[in-house]
Amino acid sequence: MYTRRRAVAMGVIGISALSGCSGAAELARGDGPLEREAARAAVSESAIAGTEYELKEATDEVIEQEISAGGQERTIIATNKLNRYAKAIDISEEGSLFGVISSPGFEFAGRTLNPVASQSNRELLELARQQFSNLTIGGSVEETERTVLGTETTVSKFEATATFGPEEYDIYIHVGSVTNEGDVIIGLGGYPQDFDDTENDTIAGFFGEIEHPV
Repeated sequence: MYTRRRAVAMGVIGISALSGCSGAAELARGDGPLEREAARAAVSESAIAGTEYELKEATDEVIEQEISAGGQERTIIATNKLNRYAKAIDISEEGSLFGVISSPGFEFAGRTLNPVASQSNRELLELARQQFSNLTIGGSVEETERTVLGTETTVSKFEATATFGPEEYDIYIHVGSVTNEGDVIIGLGGYPQDFDDTENDTIAGFFGEIEHPV
C-alpha cells in the first residue's frame, strides 16, 4: 500500500547506502584491513526545537568491501552514521523527512580520498535512486548557496516521482554535501510537493544547522 512516508523515504533513506572508500594509492600500502568510522553529524537541537520534526533514528551502517589495488587485495571497512528526522502529517504517517549522513574519508598524502566527496548533487541522488527502481529523479528546480559547517556549498532542490503500480506521487528532494574534519557530510530532505509552502524553508534551513562532530 502506498503512503506518502514511503515515497519520501525512498529518496531520503536510500542515500544512506552511499559509503566512503579509499583510493588505490592508500590501498596499496600495508596488508591489513583499512577501517574508518565517521563522526556523527546532526541538526542542532535548537533548530529542531522550533519545528514539529523529531529525531526518529540514529544508526550506524558498516560497509565492508574487498578491493584490488596495486597488485594487492585489501579489505576496507567504513562505518557511516545516519540521523533521520521526521514530521508527521497525521497520526499514522511521516510526511516530511530530513537525513544527515556522515561518511568517513580515507587519507593519503594529506588528502581525503572519498568518491562521494566529488559527486555532484544530482549524482548523489542518482546513486540513491539505484536502490529504488520506482523512484524517478526529475530536474533541479532551485539551487541556493548555504553555509554548512563553515563551508559555502550549493544545496539543490529536485523534483522527483515515486511510482506505485499505476499511480505516481510527486515529491521534492533537497540535497547538499560538504567535507568536514575528514568526513563527507550529506544532508537530504524530502516531502510531498503539496507541502512545499510549509516545508521548503524548514528543510532548506536545516542545512545551515548541521553540527559535526556531535
